[in-house]
Amino acid sequence: MDEINQRYFDGLISLRKNNKKSDRLIIGENIFFTLNNVPVHSYQDLKKKEATYSKIAKECSLWLKKAQGGGGTSIKRDSYLKKLRKSEHLGAKGTDLYAKLGEKSEDLVSLAELQILQAVESLSLNEFGEIFFDDLVGVESQSAIKKIWGKKAWIDKNYSYDSLNKKYQNFHKFKETLQARLPTLDNCGELTLKRQAPGGHAFFAFESLLSAVEKKSLPPAKFKSLVSVIGNGEDLGSTPDGIVIGWVIDEKIPIAMITTEKTEIDLKGGQIVCQKNPNGITRVTILEQAQAKEAGQLEIFEKNHGLFNTNVATFNYEVLVPKLFRLRDKIGFEAFEKAIVPTLVSNKKSQKEEDGEIQVYEQLEGAMGSTLLNLDAAHRFAFNEPLVHFVNIERQNRTRFFSPVKTAFDFFMLFYSDRFSLNQKTFRLTDNRPGALPLINLQDPYYMEVQNILDAFEGTEILELDHLSIVGPPVTLNGLKLQGKVSILNSSESLVNLEKKFREKGLKELKNQSLRITPQGELIIS
Repeated sequence: MDEINQRYFDGLISLRKNNKKSDRLIIGENIFFTLNNVPVHSYQDLKKKEATYSKIAKECSLWLKKAQGGGGTSIKRDSYLKKLRKSEHLGAKGTDLYAKLGEKSEDLVSLAELQILQAVESLSLNEFGEIFFDDLVGVESQSAIKKIWGKKAWIDKNYSYDSLNKKYQNFHKFKETLQARLPTLDNCGELTLKRQAPGGHAFFAFESLLSAVEKKSLPPAKFKSLVSVIGNGEDLGSTPDGIVIGWVIDEKIPIAMITTEKTEIDLKGGQIVCQKNPNGITRVTILEQAQAKEAGQLEIFEKNHGLFNTNVATFNYEVLVPKLFRLRDKIGFEAFEKAIVPTLVSNKKSQKEEDGEIQVYEQLEGAMGSTLLNLDAAHRFAFNEPLVHFVNIERQNRTRFFSPVKTAFDFFMLFYSDRFSLNQKTFRLTDNRPGALPLINLQDPYYMEVQNILDAFEGTEILELDHLSIVGPPVTLNGLKLQGKVSILNSSESLVNLEKKFREKGLKELKNQSLRITPQGELIIS
């Protein structure tokens, strides 16, 4: 464990030892959806000065930090990787999931590779002045990322990715930041190495802020304005455009968090709210679904469509560094470092030991948003002014900035369906139906495996699909057209090939219909 990982872990352990129970969050008492005195800026308003902001972005140094850490265990892909004859060792989602850039097998590129291509192309289009690329990796993904950089570049086979600087002089493979696997706590509350796990993506924000205030590991930017962006490695929308970056520079914004309007598909996600402490001091925080459920206010939480955090943040070093120095000098370095430790998340995991016994371990984690908002709270308290601003993306532009792969179906929808297209020149996703993402409910564990999803939905048209629910054993829908709200109940005890049954009946689509498959395998459509 290097120094920065050790300091991060020490902060988490300190929180765990203090074991201070968080105040219960009650909507209407100490939690409010109305964001008074919170600097929220609409992307549509920013676009009114598109020419000005885009021109400014052309003369800035952009430091891209793509989070490729963790094992991406929320998506099963063993069968998928085996079929592709790729690595059998899981890395990050960005290194393990592949999209097509052509018809040849060598034109199948990982999402992590697409992020590099996207960055180089943005320089070719003169969107930014220069780009420094920084991979945020974990133990699981480090070797995969290294292998990608050593490959021949898809855009020019005369160069490997790590030598593209010879052709594109303003493109730099700057460094990689390794997130260590941390010790966990056993069922007696003692530290152990029997299970180790990364401490959440808050580490990357923690590292970025310490790098800024200590002036360590900063890239040698040739432009006056240096702006860094942290984004998810599998999300091709996680690099803001020149409008946002130019606005950050022109308006002297220290930190900007990208949010979007919370929709029906985000019910479980955290929401930006204001929290008032017993002394009447207000801060900005994130209210999670679990907290609302604990307070018996789940319905209120889910009905409110406020600001949804996309986990993308920008740091304007020219403005941010002096403000961090000022805060550090006022509260002291120890207090400053505590201020950038995230709110502790205790994640309990079961593990089968060598003797066959099942043991439970407590992983100490934190989210990036909480680190930034904890810092914002400290700055507000010290100087009565915010440090963090919010750029809110409307539904129509949502997927340009936020297109994560959270489920296997997300991967199919984004890269293998008619709902999205991958631009072969800019390496960005094109939303073929902006502002209307479908709500998907697939209950059987079968759909957690990427290969099963690709097989089950191969050729399925979902452009006009609004809601899909499949209850019971899995079904495959190859080549069918789904429109509107579609509900499928499989009452049989086995997988059902709907394409075959539909073909026998001369049917090709389901549009605003419910389908029940009887125990005998018959179809009842209503």
